[in-house]
Amino acid sequence: MHLKIYQIDMDRDKDHAKFRELTGDLTANADIYDEVFDGVVDCQSAEDVYRMFNTTGHPLHRGHSLSVSDVVIMDDKKMICQPIGFDEVKFDESLAHKPDNLIRALYVEPGKQPVQVEVQNDLRPLQRAVQGMIELVPLDDNTMLICNEEGKLLGMPGNRRLGGGSVIAGPFLIVGSTEDDFCSLTDSQMEQYSNRFKIVTLDGQVMNPGGSMTGGAVNKESGILSRANELEKLTAQEKELEQKKLILEAALQ
Repeated sequence: MHLKIYQIDMDRDKDHAKFRELTGDLTANADIYDEVFDGVVDCQSAEDVYRMFNTTGHPLHRGHSLSVSDVVIMDDKKMICQPIGFDEVKFDESLAHKPDNLIRALYVEPGKQPVQVEVQNDLRPLQRAVQGMIELVPLDDNTMLICNEEGKLLGMPGNRRLGGGSVIAGPFLIVGSTEDDFCSLTDSQMEQYSNRFKIVTLDGQVMNPGGSMTGGAVNKESGILSRANELEKLTAQEKELEQKKLILEAALQ
């Protein structure tokens, strides 16, 4: 799902709403909130989001663990975290605040589709995104790949293959670059690298960020369900052969 998380900035919180239950008509004052996450996650419900952001978290999360008074927007559904569970809330996103140094980037994790994200253009947020010290790999058209400098040494899983056969280990970012700084990707750059690093199966199916498969040629011999049926048939054949083996062994005794 596409997820956004908003948390209250205590300097703007004149009514001490942070960590308190929202009552009344359930309208949250978005002007005191900061956006702390905007990305795609493998969650199906608000409870999954709460669990994720209070345990493993996410490398691009800029806030604290999910708490009472936090607003989450799951696709288009707006919810507020209450002392017990979540309630739907009225929340005007246009009034919320973002850091000034956010840039638009492409985030690529091993085994997942690339997703468009916003990341702070600063050393520590970039290090969190790649989970360690950063290494810069220049690409074409004023773009830069940012990955973990020690990804292979740390045993991170292989991610994508670049030209020349080299493999990037661990998550990485694609950002725009100028002579002396990083910048947001243009629309054409975002499309170019999304297509370059997307996951496509041998039969042409494209893996979506949530894990589902779309597209591809219709082929009765491919797909997860057909492979499961094939495995079931092979298992039955194995049992039948084992029974024949026992009968032959008994006949030889």
